[in-house]
Amino acid sequence: ESEPIIRDKYADVDVATASFGQNINVTPLQMISAASAVVNGGELLQPRVVKQYMDSDGNAADATERTVVRRVISQETSSTMRTLLEGVVAKGTGSGARIKGQRVGGKTGTSEKQPRDGRKIASFCGFAPANDPKVIVLLMLDEPTPGVGEGNLTAQGGQIAAPTAGLILADILRYMGIQPQYTESEIVNSSEYVPNITGLKVDAAEKSASSTGFKLNIIGGGDTIVDQQPKGGVSLAKGSVIVAYTKGTSDAQNVTVPDVKGQSRLSASSIIKNAQLNFKASDIGDAENTSAVAVEQSPEAGSIVPKGSVVSVKFIVQDVD
Repeated sequence: ESEPIIRDKYADVDVATASFGQNINVTPLQMISAASAVVNGGELLQPRVVKQYMDSDGNAADATERTVVRRVISQETSSTMRTLLEGVVAKGTGSGARIKGQRVGGKTGTSEKQPRDGRKIASFCGFAPANDPKVIVLLMLDEPTPGVGEGNLTAQGGQIAAPTAGLILADILRYMGIQPQYTESEIVNSSEYVPNITGLKVDAAEKSASSTGFKLNIIGGGDTIVDQQPKGGVSLAKGSVIVAYTKGTSDAQNVTVPDVKGQSRLSASSIIKNAQLNFKASDIGDAENTSAVAVEQSPEAGSIVPKGSVVSVKFIVQDVD
């Protein structure tokens, strides 16, 4: 590891700019070590690359121990920082890293590079669960190009790094078996699985859809459902519409996917439903925030899909760092 670059003497203007991170240079490993100390209870740990050594039979022969270098802040201060950093993700510039059902904390960063010609590093350092950290991730994007990438309008940390870090954290939490804990708001807006009504008589299909909170749009005059959109097993908000085709109808009716990028959740949902499609907000990002806008959708705008198909949309807050 290279030595960090920290000045011995600072002019008044350097003190001011150091308050938001300029004139201090560290490596990514030093950065994530410091961030870990802030949220783990205040202890700076010796980084480890190897967890344990195995013998030729696959048995654990030796393990690298957890080594505390020194205490840097109190447990009380660390607890306060976890709360504040969770707020950055819950309602601040890091909202793109929100994961439904998980408590995530973190901080966005957008650092200028010398010479100051517009080049920058967009970053996000996030940890979870925020109340009992088990994993921390530092994502750095070196010289991202404005206008390129997921939700990337100005290539800042909150707009391009946080959403990607959220996806990484979501995968890690699932791998570690850390179960989601939904808030009251998330429970109220919870989704339901679309029932499989293909093969059912129309009356039975209507009862199945109604009992699970879905509406049914039947196409054709037959008495048996032969196809449906969306298919059974898809998770959707209650009140969504299942398009069902009966025996004797022709091929599925197709529609064009509208472009909702830049729209609020309310507007995006309305546009998609007016196109006779189903709207689904991504579990990653901040769809609940009224300032959030759509930055990604699947299928892409202009795609031709069967009526009733699901359009998944990701939202983030386009604030500056």
